[in-house]
Amino acid sequence: MDYVLEQDELVKNLQFFDDNGVGVVPVSATYEVTDVGSGTVVRAATAVPGLAASVDLALLYADNTLVDSAATRERRRVKVVAIYEADNGEGDPRQRTTHFEYEVLRVPPVSWTSREELEDLFGATNVEKWANIENTASADSLVQRRVESACVWATADAIDRLRGRRAGSITIAPRALRLAVTRMAGCQLYEARGIKDTVDDAEGRHRLKYHRDLALQWYRALLAGQIRLEGLADDDITVIPKVVKSATRDCECAESLSCEDADVDWLCS
Repeated sequence: MDYVLEQDELVKNLQFFDDNGVGVVPVSATYEVTDVGSGTVVRAATAVPGLAASVDLALLYADNTLVDSAATRERRRVKVVAIYEADNGEGDPRQRTTHFEYEVLRVPPVSWTSREELEDLFGATNVEKWANIENTASADSLVQRRVESACVWATADAIDRLRGRRAGSITIAPRALRLAVTRMAGCQLYEARGIKDTVDDAEGRHRLKYHRDLALQWYRALLAGQIRLEGLADDDITVIPKVVKSATRDCECAESLSCEDADVDWLCS
């Protein structure tokens, strides 16, 4: 999924086709931007500017301002409605609706990883390759911006997972936390490029999935109280308990939910 820092511009290419897959200019096209979490319409239906068979749509400052001032990230859904003429030029026009989503991230006070840490873990050549999406020779500024954005994304992701009211105020992140954030930032860069440089394993996982798994395991252990994080008090982290009924055991077990990716770990004996 694409992501953008709060109030930054995000450009998405829209393409319109007829039934034969040939590019065509619709009679009209509009787009509407909604915050998925709250249902707030951030931008009412607006005509797509410079309408053509292929057009770049710029999602601007107002589209990417967080609705919830306390949120670290929000998901946007953009609905595009195109109106086409009838095939024979008669009768009612045809309407086609599609949508895409992206995330808006609040810029944390300080990122909990850096390009240097990414290069130490994954190698400078790999980081450069993953961030250079266009494979262009002169892309130093774009590469640096994408690396910084990945660091911000992974930091915001960590703040979400910690769920602590004061987690966002951490300036000097402990080493173990920085390693988890670095792993996630590397995965974000690799996956955003959309090109795999290795063959998936037997379970369909790319080689960086190992790093993601280690980071998620660490977050789960932290939130379950199995490990402590130096410099972050226990009351800085909110562990959300959920009582669930085992389908195979005659008991109720408390599951500590660290994130949507967490596996179910039964805590009963």
